[in-house]
Parts: sequence; C-alpha cells; structure tokens
Amino acid sequence: MIPGGGASSAAYRLGPGAARALAGGIARGLIPGVGLALALGWLASECIGKQDGQWVRTCGPQMPKPSDGFEWSTPSYTIFNQKMWVSSAEAACVGSAPYWNPDHPGRVVFTSVNLDGMVCVGQIVHKQTGELMFDNWNYAALEKRPGGCPVGWYSTSAGCVQGPPPATVTPEEIEEIMAPKPLPQQLPPGFPYPLDPLAPSIWNPEPITETPPGQAPKSRPLRVPQGNPQAVPNTDPQQYRQPVTRWTHSPTQAEPWRMDVRPEEITTESPTGMTDPQSVTSGSPNGDKPEQFDLCKEHPDIIACQVFKPDELQPLPVPNKQVPLSLNAEGGFPTGGSCPQPKVVQLMGQTFSFSMQPLCDFAIGIKPLLIGFAWLSAALVFLGVARREG
Repeated sequence: MIPGGGASSAAYRLGPGAARALAGGIARGLIPGVGLALALGWLASECIGKQDGQWVRTCGPQMPKPSDGFEWSTPSYTIFNQKMWVSSAEAACVGSAPYWNPDHPGRVVFTSVNLDGMVCVGQIVHKQTGELMFDNWNYAALEKRPGGCPVGWYSTSAGCVQGPPPATVTPEEIEEIMAPKPLPQQLPPGFPYPLDPLAPSIWNPEPITETPPGQAPKSRPLRVPQGNPQAVPNTDPQQYRQPVTRWTHSPTQAEPWRMDVRPEEITTESPTGMTDPQSVTSGSPNGDKPEQFDLCKEHPDIIACQVFKPDELQPLPVPNKQVPLSLNAEGGFPTGGSCPQPKVVQLMGQTFSFSMQPLCDFAIGIKPLLIGFAWLSAALVFLGVARREG
C-alpha cells in the first residue's frame, strides 16, 4: 500500500541458491508438516526418494547400466594379483585407471569407452601439477568373457536383479542434483529461502509478456496523482499540468521494500488528467524535474559567481608612502654584573668547591648574540606593525 496509490503487486525475489537451500533442507529433515509432501514431490521429479530410512535415486546418469551378458576387465585391472571382472566396460575402465603404468609421471582420468576398438579412453594428467599431458589417450585394452548377469538384468552386491537397483545419495549429492533445477510451483511454507542479494524483492512488476524469455520481470516506477490538472496559460492546443509523485522501488538487503519518492509534474492535453496510479513505461508522459536552486541566479554579484577573464584585467599602480622609522634603546636593564662565588659543600669530612666561572664565561660569550637577536626581533615586529598601518 502507498498513500493515494492503493495496492500494488509485490513479491520477494529468491536468490540463485534457493533451489540448493530447499534441497538441503529437505534432505536434512528441516521441512516438517504439510510442506514435506510438496518437497518430496519435487525430489521425486528427479527419482529421489527414501527407502528403508535412506535417500536413494532410481534414475539418472550415475545409475548402473543393464548387463550385456559379459564380464569385463583390462590387463592392468589386477588387485593383489587377482584379476578383476566387472559387469560393464565402463566399470572396467574406471577400475583399471589407477593401476595404469604406476611409474609414469601422469595419472589417468577416464573419459569414454571405444567398444569398436575395445579400448579405454582417458586423459593423462600430471600427478603433481595437474597439467594436462595427453588427451584422448588409449590407456587400456578391454577384455570380455561370457558370464555375469543375464542380458537386461543388473549386477548388485547381493547378486543379479531384474530391476535397476537404487543408488544411495547423500544430502550433499541431493543438493548438487537439485541446485540447477527449477523450483516447485508451490513452495513449502515456513522455510527461509535465501533472497537475491542484488534485488531481494520485486514491486509493481512489468507484464510477463514484456519480459525476455528466461529472465525475471523487472520492477516499474509508479506515478500517483496528487492534485487536479491546472491549465497552462498561452498554450495551443490547451495543455494541463498535474502534480504527481513518482514511487521507484530501491531495495536493499536490509530494507527490501525501500522506496524512492520524488515530486513531479506531468503535462498533458487532458483536462481530467490522471485519476489513478499509472506505471511509468516508454509511452508515459515525461515528468518535469523539480527546479533546482541556482545560487548564481539568485546572487549574481558574489565572488563565487564571477567569471575569471584574464584578458580583461587592467594593471593598477601601487601607491608609495613614506613611513618614518626609528629604534630607541630602553633603559632599566642591568649593564654590569659579576660571577657568583663558588659553592662550598662539606661531605664526609671533605670540602668540595663548585665554581660558577664556566657558566659565567659562557653567558659572557653569547651575550652579543642574544642582544643581536633581540634587536632583529624588535625590528621585524616594528616593520610588521608599520606595514599594517600603512
């Protein structure tokens, strides 16, 4: 609600981590009650659910593939001198990658399987630096033998099963799976979703038909009438000015509904003018900006508003004035003196004498300098006073 403007649609804008936060909240049991049913339905869209108290996934790229009726291995896929046979070529390539050429400075990162050439394909990455050394490297020859599960069945630790076995997933894996997915149409109530730090809320949004595909609608300023239109004299056709206020949404993280309000005037040819609030669009009448106070217009003669023009400056003669100067010595200061007698001290039966003569000799030596500085200071003070009076 805004004064004179009635109600306007508004909503909080969720941040890019909202889907991740929702998935993590579901996986960690932070959404109880009726909201849990909505949340579980969202996870079920990616084949994620709970079985025997554990989160599992029953579809997706990481799920085991059905058996082709063979067991697979490679020459290097040997653990404790035992050759390893697995249910798919991909599993054989992934399992044998760590055992490829252990003396080589690089390690294998599995990328694909070439069944036509019966080889495992991968990248060779430097063990210490991680730098790519070779790409599309045929690092192992595939071997196969009849056996394993029947064609179309699935191999599990408990044996062969007809249906795909569910894969156990952790809350962190659920977050990664659901983070790029769109949020459900109806969000579970009571969960604190993260807001967009740059635009935590949206107010008076533009129509969805004006929003580019894949982008969120933007807030539009709103003009609210504040009085009746007034005729503008000497205009043909007759024009009218109407006072309005412009409300512009300026949200921050701390104040998601902060508004910037400023007065305007709009000029139209309608005597009735604006009767209801209107969104500011490309076709809206332009509002006049409030007149700014012009210091130089109000006070053109002040120094701050003068324009410096060097070419118009005229030299003026500097007047000379004779000022008599004189310096007179003042009496009252002692002109003679003598050095004090030495100080005599009795200490532990011994007599000690401290002479003042060195200090006296030093004072006599700097006396001319002190007198000279005194004269110089007096002259400077005098000249300064005389200059101000002149």
